[in-house]
Amino acid sequence: MDLNGKNGELKYSFELDANTSPDNIQMKLEGQDDMFIDDEGNLHLTNRFGEILENKPIAWNVIEGRKRKVEVEEQLLEI
Repeated sequence: MDLNGKNGELKYSFELDANTSPDNIQMKLEGQDDMFIDDEGNLHLTNRFGEILENKPIAWNVIEGRKRKVEVEEQLLEI
């Protein structure tokens, strides 16, 4: 996972090797009171300080040096 900050926002990204399943990416979130994914695919987390909004994830493959968009979505799992 790569972390970076821009305009007061923390962003993260994952870079996968060829033939690696994105299903291997899982994050465990703690401390939230509630969380849900809205109809646009954005993740909403609420805690005692307010709401955190994670924009819908984006993904792409690089093929012959060109980025090609890949459809992706987050899923909430019960653990």
